[in-house]
Amino acid sequence: MRIVAFVSLMSLALLTACRPQYSNAAPPTVVCGTTLADGVAGPVVFDIAGHPSIPTVTEETVGDVLIVRVSDDCEHGSEVAIVPDSAGRIVKSAPAADGLPEAVVLRPVRSRQGRLEATRDGHPVGVLRFRIR
Repeated sequence: MRIVAFVSLMSLALLTACRPQYSNAAPPTVVCGTTLADGVAGPVVFDIAGHPSIPTVTEETVGDVLIVRVSDDCEHGSEVAIVPDSAGRIVKSAPAADGLPEAVVLRPVRSRQGRLEATRDGHPVGVLRFRIR
């Protein structure tokens, strides 16, 4: 009787261990090897290097932040400025191989209008305008 109970218990354990695990969570947001977001819902990533004419952003994404790509590759990043600097702050960045950010996580200040400007070698890369309500 003990052997039957043991075999039954082991079979149940093996079936449970081999069962595929599913999740409703979004995969982490990883840019150039740096995890910028890891939560249940996937954030919106604004790509100003590839799409310089993004309309003004009025809502934050998951975590009350804006994730912005400021370069189109992991070799060369961009210099980043928030104008005015009181409109928000960079809370995390994903560096490119040259040490400059390839992507940044911006925490905007509510009821402030601002823009995030990206430049490389003195040339404009893109601008993200934001006014969070």
